[in-house]
Amino acid sequence: MPSLADLLGWTGTYIESWVREFYASLWIDPNHRYIHFTFRGVDHRLYTNRAREILRLTESATRLH
Repeated sequence: MPSLADLLGWTGTYIESWVREFYASLWIDPNHRYIHFTFRGVDHRLYTNRAREILRLTESATRLH
């Protein structure tokens, strides 16, 4: 999902309508296995391991939400 990396990775530059749609529809699995969101009118489910891969993050027990 290259557009998601763009949405989360740009500093100081973003498309407001993308950010609004993403965060308005974001649902985080209580067990932190995945997130569910709508982007450009399409529903997506992004699993934790894939998000880490896209954002080049290492696995951690720390939860930010």
